[in-house]
Amino acid sequence: MKNSVLFWTVSLAQFLLILPLGFLALKLRTPLLASVRTELWWLAPCGLSALLCLNLLRLWQHKQTANRLRNGVRFLFLALSAAGLAIVLTTEGKYHLAKRSVLAADPAQLERLGQHLVVGYQNFETLQTLVQKRGIGGVFITHHNLEEQTVEQLQQQIAALQAIRQAQNLPPLWIATDQEGGVVSRLSPPLTQLPPLAEVVSQSSTRATQQKDVQQYG
Repeated sequence: MKNSVLFWTVSLAQFLLILPLGFLALKLRTPLLASVRTELWWLAPCGLSALLCLNLLRLWQHKQTANRLRNGVRFLFLALSAAGLAIVLTTEGKYHLAKRSVLAADPAQLERLGQHLVVGYQNFETLQTLVQKRGIGGVFITHHNLEEQTVEQLQQQIAALQAIRQAQNLPPLWIATDQEGGVVSRLSPPLTQLPPLAEVVSQSSTRATQQKDVQQYG
């Protein structure tokens, strides 16, 4: 009875682990997880590898067991762990192949396509490489780009990118952010935290005052 409770407890714990790890395996390289990918990327391969080893060990230890249900559950978790790990490795491989393909593309074609793209970034060196390859037309800056660095350092990075564009005889990069006011204030601080524009408009008594307030807000 005690062994049975332990088996199903371990099996339930594995199931609850495989669900989020499987989601990570499938979605790790999608924009949905871009903001947390740096912190989470290792969870899927390491966790699935650990589960794979655990189930291999359990299956080997109990290969003589006559209980087909338990062996079936062990094999199921073994297969799920192996499938998740294969998905992670395949996805990462495809990503790195695509990255190499983009950076090795025809410069003229990359420039024609890149001028239509404004990109966010996690790693400045990677962004700098894209600019050197003429692969983008603008940069989107948000709160995580100011983590562990000052505004002055960010300004220096932008200036370095613009200097590359100038040397290439290309127009300056578009520099964008999402700073609508209210809860959507990606760069506050250091930029001033403003109220929602709707709040400003609602307090204007006349059309002329409203127009003036909106211009001042902008």
